[in-house]
Amino acid sequence: MSKITGSDILAQPDDETRGVGEESMSIRETERQLLEHYQEPLSRQWNQPQQRFLSLKKRWIQETEMLSSTTEICTNVNYQQIIGMGEIALPFIFADLSNELQHWFWALRCITGVDPIPEDTRGNLDEMRKIWLKWGRNEGFCG
Repeated sequence: MSKITGSDILAQPDDETRGVGEESMSIRETERQLLEHYQEPLSRQWNQPQQRFLSLKKRWIQETEMLSSTTEICTNVNYQQIIGMGEIALPFIFADLSNELQHWFWALRCITGVDPIPEDTRGNLDEMRKIWLKWGRNEGFCG
């Protein structure tokens, strides 16, 4: 017998979604996500740090994508849990930072206890990204 997923339970053909409002679709998506998380025990997430990082990052992005305050973005509970992962999260953060510019600078400072960014570079996100990636390579956290 195969495992039934949240997607299987809630999957519907396109013709069945006609006439369904945005709110109903949002509720269905929330239900799908709850079923997905219900079937993934937390203990398994802790044993798979990359999976935990990606799950926290996804929720962090979803919950903060419309925010402009760096403080609000970086004090989000999911972001704080990534910081709580400690050094084990650094390779994932550096890999993500090398692919796209996200607000990882706060987490990097918190986890490493280092701030390699010169005062005159603060606010120049692209330059800050380059400096942190260089630091990560020098410290062996990224390739």
